[in-house]
Amino acid sequence: DRGDKKKSFSSMPMRYKRKSFLSVPMIFSPMNLEKRVMGVINMTDKKTSDMFTSGDLRLLSSIASQAAVALYNIRLIEEVKDAERVKREMEIAQQIQMGLLPNQPPKLPGLELAGRCLPATQVGGDYYDFFPDTEQKLGLVIADVSGHSVGAALMMAAARSTLRSEVIARKSPAKILADTNFALYDDLTRAELFITMFYAEYEVTTKILRYSNGGQNCPIVLRDGSCTDLDTDGMLIGVMKSVEFEEKTMRLEPNDFVIFYTDGVVEAKNKDGQMFTIERLRNVIETADRRASAGELLERIYAEIGQYSGNALRSDDITVMVLKIYE
Repeated sequence: DRGDKKKSFSSMPMRYKRKSFLSVPMIFSPMNLEKRVMGVINMTDKKTSDMFTSGDLRLLSSIASQAAVALYNIRLIEEVKDAERVKREMEIAQQIQMGLLPNQPPKLPGLELAGRCLPATQVGGDYYDFFPDTEQKLGLVIADVSGHSVGAALMMAAARSTLRSEVIARKSPAKILADTNFALYDDLTRAELFITMFYAEYEVTTKILRYSNGGQNCPIVLRDGSCTDLDTDGMLIGVMKSVEFEEKTMRLEPNDFVIFYTDGVVEAKNKDGQMFTIERLRNVIETADRRASAGELLERIYAEIGQYSGNALRSDDITVMVLKIYE
């Protein structure tokens, strides 16, 4: 078979009339730092002579150099267009994400709320919200969708809509997470995404906090200068279709703080690439003035993260939500 191919090739008529050839690479050196071969120009069958001259070589080299610059500029323009398209997509995704967040926390007797999402250089997909039910109950959620794209932002919008419908149905925190997971599983699987989510319900009259966790960082309760984690078992949203989530309760006391946060807080990096860590966050919280408001503690956390990170670019959103209990 290979012999037949070789025989067929050798029996083909020659395409070129003469035996002289001239080949010149198209080389471009941006900023005279790096040589890039953009292609090769080949010439043969010179009409006026059987041989190419040194003058032909100089002329073809000049043409090749100009052609290389033109090709490089064309590629550069295409790269800029792609970068602008990606940048615009990120801006749209960030607008979608920021539009999902509450403008301001609700005001309920006996408590104070504060929350903020500091967006990353790229879209991170963080989300937090409050769900007041008259003046007796308050739902709180903090979540983070995987990925950094318009698709991730749209998925969080879908999750927000689904979550709200489950909250309106007055279900328990564990049931809310289970039904939200069931409703979003197919879409998350197709998109190859998942969501971490923590949901809590606070009763104003009894000061009871009920909560369930779907793979989110455990919120921290500050009481008398000491930190305690709200730890429960639960799987990420979108990993399995049918999941049972553990639900726990805790009675809060006057001057207690509950700090909800996403992984962008503890994974914030300084200029040396070192993370902020959970230990540093705990230290910031434990040394806070117990007379501080929810907003003041929120500001202190962000100030400490900002001082630690300096001018380092944020690779993920930094989201914190603070609940303080009064008499």
